[in-house]
Amino acid sequence: MNDESKFKDTIRDGGSAIQHNQPLSVGSGRTLVKLELKYQGRDILLLVTGGKAHVGAVAVWDSRESDDPAVVSELPGHREGPLAAECAENLGRACGRTVAAVVGIHQDNATREEIAAIVANVRQGVVELAKNLEGIQ
Repeated sequence: MNDESKFKDTIRDGGSAIQHNQPLSVGSGRTLVKLELKYQGRDILLLVTGGKAHVGAVAVWDSRESDDPAVVSELPGHREGPLAAECAENLGRACGRTVAAVVGIHQDNATREEIAAIVANVRQGVVELAKNLEGIQ
C-alpha cells in the first residue's frame, strides 16, 4: 500500500473515508468552511476555503525543523496568515509530515461573530483531520 492509499484509508469523516479530493465541510451557511487534503509525495497540502474561495495566505510547516514555526506568506490586505500557520503546524505535528496550508476565506460584510465561528470551524476541521492522521508516519 503506498503512502497516499494509507492516508485515504485512514482519514475518516462520520465513518466514511475522506478521499484526498473530497473536502471536509464544517459549519453551515455563511460560516461553512471546507478543508481538502492533497498529497505531494509524503507531504500534505491542505486547502481551506469558505465563502468566496481565494488564496489569502500560505503557511508551510517543515517536519524536519519541528521546533520552528511555520513560514507564512500573506497577501496584502488579507488576515489568514496566523490561521494558515496554525493549520499547517497542527496537522503537521499530528502526522509528522511537512504540511503546506493554503487559506482563503471571504464573506462580504462578515460580523465579528461570523468571523469567530469561521475560525472555530476551521480549527474543528483541522482537529478532525489531525485525529485521523496521528501516528501516521
